[in-house]
Amino acid sequence: MFNTKIIKSRAYVELRGNNEALIEGCDLLKSYTEDEILLSLDNVDLKIKGRKLLMEALTDDRIAITGFIISLEYVY
Repeated sequence: MFNTKIIKSRAYVELRGNNEALIEGCDLLKSYTEDEILLSLDNVDLKIKGRKLLMEALTDDRIAITGFIISLEYVY
């Protein structure tokens, strides 16, 4: 049986190829290294793995991540 729990979020994630991600609705930066970034978005965390990741704040709740992005994972 599938889990039918619906999680509503105001977060928006846009991936441009494998070298740029734009994220809106970021509440908190939990951890940041060159290989992994962990962000808190509303009811879920977003883990971004890659190489030579660089994060730039565009506004209070919008960020851009560049580098070689390997994976994005929602962590509940």
